[in-house]
Amino acid sequence: MKKVRILKWDSQFFGFGVARLSSHQLLMDELKNILAKLSEKGVKLVYWPTTQELGAGEQRAIKSLGGRRVDEKVTFSMELGRPKSAPSLPSVKPSVGVEPYNPSMPRKDFLSLAIKSGRFSRYAIDTKIPKKLFAKLYIAWMEKSLKKEIAKEVLAVREGKRIAGMITLGEKNGRGDIGLIAVNPASRGKGYGEALVRSAHRWFIRQGFHEAQVVTQRRNSSACHLFEKCGFSVEKIEHYYHFWLR
Repeated sequence: MKKVRILKWDSQFFGFGVARLSSHQLLMDELKNILAKLSEKGVKLVYWPTTQELGAGEQRAIKSLGGRRVDEKVTFSMELGRPKSAPSLPSVKPSVGVEPYNPSMPRKDFLSLAIKSGRFSRYAIDTKIPKKLFAKLYIAWMEKSLKKEIAKEVLAVREGKRIAGMITLGEKNGRGDIGLIAVNPASRGKGYGEALVRSAHRWFIRQGFHEAQVVTQRRNSSACHLFEKCGFSVEKIEHYYHFWLR
């Protein structure tokens, strides 16, 4: 089916058919027909990222089709080596630095931080996705990152034996890509988030990337502020809808 991609990994993870609409611009009648066909095929959950600003009538139509806007996803990007008004690294206690992950570090801290990193995500916001399943998703993401299956590096900040913050780094569309980033709530306000992002910036340059990107949620204002502070600027905003089909 055109304009649709069945997501094998998501379908296997959730235990039911999951699809993604690949067209960002759809008329409501076209959307209705596509969803009806997917429902006939046994698909239960459909993602639709769109750049369209939908009016009140279209929003009502979305709701009647089992849809709900669950996210406004913001893509930030920057040219490496030339950040906008980049301040110096924040002062961090001498005993705590940013370092690459190694297996001696407490894995449970990374898994806990991964769940915290997703608290504004569409998987957390969509009330039809059980909280345990949301947590399981981010744990799987972190575990695959630590094994370097979906990340090329994981950096961490320690406080004593405890991991106070982490960031996962990879590549997407030829750019250096930040995946997950989180700082333990008890350790916030110490500049760890900025230290992690600036360390990521240096790592990307060493890997030969000319650009970097990170995707976060618009409602996550603290993350948006952090990335802008570190020289990123907004490239695009997508509205994410989830449709639950009968």
